[in-house]
Amino acid sequence: MDFGFNEEQRFLRQTVAEFLSARAPVDYARAMSEDPRGYSDEVWNAMAELGWMGLAIPEAHGGSGLGMLELALVCEEMGAVVHPGPFFATCALGATAIASVATEAQREHWLAPVAAGRRRLTLAVAEAAGTW
Repeated sequence: MDFGFNEEQRFLRQTVAEFLSARAPVDYARAMSEDPRGYSDEVWNAMAELGWMGLAIPEAHGGSGLGMLELALVCEEMGAVVHPGPFFATCALGATAIASVATEAQREHWLAPVAAGRRRLTLAVAEAAGTW
């Protein structure tokens, strides 16, 4: 059994590493630590244009329909440069939760804008009794 990455996954990883090296190196993270928002729309929109926001979102909802492995590859490369911003909260937590358990109407409302980079998400959890 082959546990290595396939050609598409290797290409994704290389593309992410090259992009982050050029557009969001460690100096970018330092600058964003002083920014009230913590990330720039310019870099966020460029990542969205590359399709990163929709990697794990089904094609029927505007995403690529890939999976958690591809999402993990992107997150790993972001970790290597200490990339700031809401990517993990939006794509790994929020969008995957919506794709997994939301109604079809909720998926239609939320996922396409996330895949296009127009909406950011986070995951909040509350117990039925209202306690934490």
